[in-house]
Amino acid sequence: MIDVKGMVKDFFKVKFNIYLIIILLILGGIIYFSGLGEDTPQYEEGEFVVHYFYLPTCPHCKEMKPIILELEQEMPDMPFIYVDASTPDGSRLLYELAEQVGLDTSSLGVPLIFAGTDHAQALMGVHSKEDVKAMIL
Repeated sequence: MIDVKGMVKDFFKVKFNIYLIIILLILGGIIYFSGLGEDTPQYEEGEFVVHYFYLPTCPHCKEMKPIILELEQEMPDMPFIYVDASTPDGSRLLYELAEQVGLDTSSLGVPLIFAGTDHAQALMGVHSKEDVKAMIL
């Protein structure tokens, strides 16, 4: 039988381990309370927003990203929100918006762009700059 209580006691006998735990707790508190772990910025209700969902390893997303960046520069007053769909929060938001606009959530893919005050417009896959711009405007 493993003596967990004894292992914990031995762990805390070393000063370095105590300081390590304290530092990790402080850093965790800073991250938790500062919101550094949030993926999606906040925006006002009814504001026209463009959400760009991607996966870091997706080659199609990498192909679309320069197009989205160009459009973001051309439309500085338009909020563009980049959401990593591989994170729990990003995935949750992706499914919420997809259900909201009536997309089949069993066949979602990335890149996926939602636009509008109610995110009613959506484009999935690689599209030209003109197609994305037409959807946004």
